[in-house]
Amino acid sequence: MRNKTIISTLCSLFLLTASFSYASDMNKVLVTAGNATLTQSEFDEILVGMPPELKQMLDAQPELRTEMLSKWADYSILAQEADAKGFGEKETAKRKIKEIRDRVMVQELIESQVAQTTVSDKEIEDYYNSHKSEYPIAEKARVQHILIHIKDFNDGAEVELANKRVAEVQAKLKAGEPFELMAQQYSDDTRTKVIGGDVGFFGRGEIEQPFEDVAFNGPIGEVSGPVKTSIGLHLIKVTERKEAGISPFAEEKENIRMQLVEEKNRICVETLLSELKQKYEVTIH
Repeated sequence: MRNKTIISTLCSLFLLTASFSYASDMNKVLVTAGNATLTQSEFDEILVGMPPELKQMLDAQPELRTEMLSKWADYSILAQEADAKGFGEKETAKRKIKEIRDRVMVQELIESQVAQTTVSDKEIEDYYNSHKSEYPIAEKARVQHILIHIKDFNDGAEVELANKRVAEVQAKLKAGEPFELMAQQYSDDTRTKVIGGDVGFFGRGEIEQPFEDVAFNGPIGEVSGPVKTSIGLHLIKVTERKEAGISPFAEEKENIRMQLVEEKNRICVETLLSELKQKYEVTIH
């Protein structure tokens, strides 16, 4: 089923971009269907425009290439039969053909106009320096924790057992046992226990308040707790904090480049339209 979907997708991409070749060509002919041919160079051109994951599938499954060529032949003979029966002369077909032709030509025109658009490193740096407020970095904290899960806080026996486990872990930590090892042995957080309880960096508002308070205000390198949250008791070790600030230029450079290119392209098209409205009369009825 999955392969049928993939083949359908490949064929759709293929048929939308493939073109008939009626003239003689020195390239190897891969398919002949009626009076239409598909050459190796045309096929390679189609593959270039395909998403990388589909190219990988074609490399791994050569039979998909054969299926594509077969579908191209099917489509080609259907098109030739439709043309022979005069469907291309129907008004609905003519209108759709014109719409497609216009769309392709407009795209070609716009691409030719913006092809030379460039943005210098100085332009990028100047933009960054004058818009630094657009690139804030929120305050972040990184912690390790050991979770002793409590399913029902109204269950006295469960709460008492959880407190005993916490006390046991605290005693071992005080005796010098590594926090990472204790997290691996005792923590009920299956996601982080295998990496020593490391939660990673997070910002304010991303975690429950009692936990957040310790993460952003507790002493770095020391173990705090137990801290109660809705899921249980936590022993928390703050390992690192990052102050709020501005994202460095190096991390924003390429995003700014794309933004400025897009803006220049927009202005270029608007300028072109303005010039064309002087050339062609436009009346909105």
